[in-house]
Amino acid sequence: MILNLSCSEDLLDIYPKGNIVIDNLYNKEGVDLLLIAAYSALDGQDFNKFFANSSLSFSNWVFGGLQSDDAYKGSFAGDQAAMNPIEGYELEPLGNIINSGRWSLAYDGITRCNDVIKAANEAQDMTEEEINSAVAQARFLRGHFYFELTISYIVVPWIDESTVDPGEVQNDHEVWPEIEADFEFAIDHLPEEWGAGNVGRATAWAAKTYLARAHMYQSDYDLAKEILNEIYTESSFSLMSSYEYNFDITHRNNAESIFEDQRCEDGLLYGINAGFGDLLCYAQFGPFATGFGFYQPSYSLMAAYFTDPVTGLPEMLGRDYESSDIPVVFNTDGTVVVLTDPVDPRLDHTIGRPGAPFKDWGIQPATAWIKGIDNGGPFLNKKNMFGQAESDWFRRGFGGKSANNFRKFRFSHVILWLAECEIETNGDLGRAMNLVNEIRARAMNSNKVTYTQADIDAFEVLYPDDAGKFTADAEAANYNIGLYTSFPGAEYAREAVRYEQRLEFGMEGIRFFDLVRWGEAANVLQNYISTESTRMGHLQNKVFNAGIDEYLPIPQEQIDIYPDILVQNSFRD
Repeated sequence: MILNLSCSEDLLDIYPKGNIVIDNLYNKEGVDLLLIAAYSALDGQDFNKFFANSSLSFSNWVFGGLQSDDAYKGSFAGDQAAMNPIEGYELEPLGNIINSGRWSLAYDGITRCNDVIKAANEAQDMTEEEINSAVAQARFLRGHFYFELTISYIVVPWIDESTVDPGEVQNDHEVWPEIEADFEFAIDHLPEEWGAGNVGRATAWAAKTYLARAHMYQSDYDLAKEILNEIYTESSFSLMSSYEYNFDITHRNNAESIFEDQRCEDGLLYGINAGFGDLLCYAQFGPFATGFGFYQPSYSLMAAYFTDPVTGLPEMLGRDYESSDIPVVFNTDGTVVVLTDPVDPRLDHTIGRPGAPFKDWGIQPATAWIKGIDNGGPFLNKKNMFGQAESDWFRRGFGGKSANNFRKFRFSHVILWLAECEIETNGDLGRAMNLVNEIRARAMNSNKVTYTQADIDAFEVLYPDDAGKFTADAEAANYNIGLYTSFPGAEYAREAVRYEQRLEFGMEGIRFFDLVRWGEAANVLQNYISTESTRMGHLQNKVFNAGIDEYLPIPQEQIDIYPDILVQNSFRD
């Protein structure tokens, strides 16, 4: 008997189940699916790299926060130990999963963007306008990923949709021109705003903001100033009436927001669509019952909010951070020390501190809500946490999952960056001062944190030794903020603007990168280590190495794959 083993061509075209064949996505529907996948990569979402998910978080809390003087790693020393050498400036090229994750997850995002561009250019059922729109969004996102790589590693290989063999692409130059070209294409082909149903997509204004930021990192202040001034004078963005509206769930995508990622708590176990990169950095103890207790504000950040009792200006403006500036917020017996010195009202919208109401959860005790006080200090990050009334948007339990978006760019960034550009271009110091005062006036008129009788009663039942310390309807601190009356010179103005950026954007993952681009990282961070190590033992004997620790080492695992192509940064030799 002869068996007929022939088969039809149709059978040969059957693809394995569960696999995506990219050619099948070369159409309008497929392009949109690929584009959604590219947007989803903003938060470093890769379940296969679970323990590296924080490395490319959209909030940059690890590399922009823990490396700065804003925050400690928190939790316990042995928990997520790969973060310890990042916080302590001891990172080596080999074997750190967080550093490796930042590199690989960024290139995963870039690959997704390149897939969008290739698919859009091959699609036969899309108009030229639709193709340009999809490509522009992909190039905006690709510009973002390369921006993150460049500010972290300086020189990286540029791989785009036309690259045939990524293994042949050298990291032989800074890719700023390519990044700028991506943002410029996005500016030319994206709308200033999208209609209903498209909230969260990149806009021309978002691309302009990112392009201005790229110019600032290259000290191209004239170009940055031109773009920022256009956004400031011609866009419809405006400051929200109260500072904390930029961080609560009910004010997502508000009038101040230029670009933010879109999150939802959809019931998935690990919160893939709920800020996967921020999985670790929610408070674990206290009434929240969530998170892992990472990313806690530092004493240095707390001290930065103290103000002069007469002028209301930053108390530490013009001098170094010292041990005497470290605030005492609780006694050795575990009771709260009431804060009486004047402070900027943004303090209590940024930092959860002993003795102050924590949103609508009640008064924060001295230490009971802290997972590991020796490693993380007594403060909690308030900006990323949800209120009790917002619990419907947040699933508690294993690893906090929040529907609250992270605002990457908002109008306050534009205002303060424009003030910086005025100074660095020998521009109008008076205008720079007025821009800073816009931000300070908003802080002055924002809602103040106050005590309620219900909060006081509940607190005193649990902590009777602190009874009588708080008054109902009273403000939680001596809030005192004033406006500048003059910028007497460029150096004073420069320091005032930089200080204001720290106050406005504290715990938002931007501080370390700002210190590096200002050339201030070594001075500020070594002083910070020396000062904070008197209170925080895990910072003892740590050293910030000038000329080395400003940037990350290219992961050795990547160099080993392409030893003749990929080159380690020369200062790491």
